[in-house]
Amino acid sequence: MTPVLEPIGLALHPLFSYLNHDCVPNATLITNTHDLGLRAEFHINENTEVTISYIVMTNPFPKRRHDLQTGWGFTCQCSICQRAPFHHLDAFRLPPSEAPNSFAGFLLDNIRRDPAKVPECYDYGETELGPQSRLYSAAHAFAWSFYDRANQLIATQPPISVDNEAGDGERRAVVMKARGILVDGLLLCKRSGMFEAFREPCAVMRDEYVLQCLEMGDYREGLQHALYGYFMVWPMQWLDFPPWHINRTVKLARLVKLLLFSAYNSTTARLSSAEPPSTVELPFPTAVALRQLAGELVKNVTMSTGNNSAFLAWALRMQQVVYKLCAMPQHLVEEHAPLTKEKMKEWACQVEF
Repeated sequence: MTPVLEPIGLALHPLFSYLNHDCVPNATLITNTHDLGLRAEFHINENTEVTISYIVMTNPFPKRRHDLQTGWGFTCQCSICQRAPFHHLDAFRLPPSEAPNSFAGFLLDNIRRDPAKVPECYDYGETELGPQSRLYSAAHAFAWSFYDRANQLIATQPPISVDNEAGDGERRAVVMKARGILVDGLLLCKRSGMFEAFREPCAVMRDEYVLQCLEMGDYREGLQHALYGYFMVWPMQWLDFPPWHINRTVKLARLVKLLLFSAYNSTTARLSSAEPPSTVELPFPTAVALRQLAGELVKNVTMSTGNNSAFLAWALRMQQVVYKLCAMPQHLVEEHAPLTKEKMKEWACQVEF
């Protein structure tokens, strides 16, 4: 993996292969360049089995069950799978019967036309959801279809690259079309009234939208949605885990980069240079926010990966860039941080979807 834990390959380890799965594991595998390590998420009592997650832990029950059955050949019986579909990651805000008439009618029509249309990975089946379980499953599958379509579209073109200028125009057109699909999906989830912002696929569609904003240089739009995730999505999405969980920390790293890009309308090369720009004057609230989030990032990376990781070295370099650009006494940061955070949250919550 890269220093910020972006996957670039696979590995087989004879010792770590003994680790069993849990949807709320007490440990996480951590890579540090070519090394593989294991970090505890919680205090682990003596004689307690150490577990990791084989899949995306924040997915709803049907998708976790499907991924484990098809990819690993077993049915999970962990604590949250036994509580399905009433764990908070599976919760719907409204039953389908109380959704807007147009949406509920659409789901009913789809089921009548093709009762077997809902893929297994989105199907709640005969669970405690009762007589509306087919409607819940249809709503779930329809929402995920937007993410799946956007991902399939993105996969048709290689990322924008300085070595591939001829293909960049096509890539940009594809990304813009995929962004439109994600916006439609997020709007549908919001207007249906059934989906919480932290519930998948809403959260993963927003994450993908942020990444596409970053690729297209639309930093302010991406920043607003990343901040919405920071305030309104992550706390509930990762409710079962400490705030420094590695997946959440990677998202925080992306947020710090977006805040820098948005503030300076800069490029990766400029931010990674040995001498970052020092002539640009930032608005005071932006400078406070940057220092606050950069400090939080270093703390969380230390907790999640240890004191000697490549990820921590990267986070410390990012903090140095921030401190050089946002030079101010620490007491000012601490004094104004609460108000600055409140203003950031207020702006983030103005997102349309």
